[in-house]
Amino acid sequence: MDQYSVSRPHMGRMMGTALGRASGCRSVALLLFILCTPLVAGAAPAPQGGTAAGGSGTVIAGFPVVQQVWALSCEYAATSAATAYYGGAISQQTFLKAIGRDENPHKGFRGSITGKWGGTTDYGVYAEPIAAVLRADGFVHSYVFYGGASTLRAEIAAGHPVVTWISGTWGGSVRVTKVDTAGNRYSLIPYEHAVTAYGYDDSGVWVMDPGVARKYHVSWAKFLRGWNRIDGMALVVAP
Repeated sequence: MDQYSVSRPHMGRMMGTALGRASGCRSVALLLFILCTPLVAGAAPAPQGGTAAGGSGTVIAGFPVVQQVWALSCEYAATSAATAYYGGAISQQTFLKAIGRDENPHKGFRGSITGKWGGTTDYGVYAEPIAAVLRADGFVHSYVFYGGASTLRAEIAAGHPVVTWISGTWGGSVRVTKVDTAGNRYSLIPYEHAVTAYGYDDSGVWVMDPGVARKYHVSWAKFLRGWNRIDGMALVVAP
């Protein structure tokens, strides 16, 4: 672990999960509307009433799909999708302009955003620089935390999408530790990737993956293996 991999104070609002969806004719009409509406990668559907609970799980309804624009802009795309859910999307281009380059991804974008995925020279950016842009642009309750599935579940239950940094292979990879010019130690993980967690149940986590522009379910074991590889780095997006 590097010096950034410590627990952050929990600043998010904690809320209980929503109850089941309403039944009857209105639900049928809504279902028909959804089924007849095409989903376009990069589009940002409007929020559809917070979270939907079923059993012990919770899913943020109407969460959009956003595809990354550049080879290494997954972190910006995953965060852009979370802001789009609230109806005030911050584009990947905005993040690119606002965040400068730095050898240390905790301080800025490391390498070229158009570089090849999987290496550590052209790499990406971690949560802290993105959080600063979010707060400056009105998402004032956004915050970074490291590790803690309970915090992840609580924030999703409160209706807050969580951007999570993972090993993009969902498996192990060799950690590279470096020290920047200011003397700060940091870690790099080959095939670093970011996805947005927007739901969970007993068996796993629902994520929006900007690399493939789709939403899918990942088992808890697989998710935690990939997430913990990058020290459980996460960014709660909340206005």
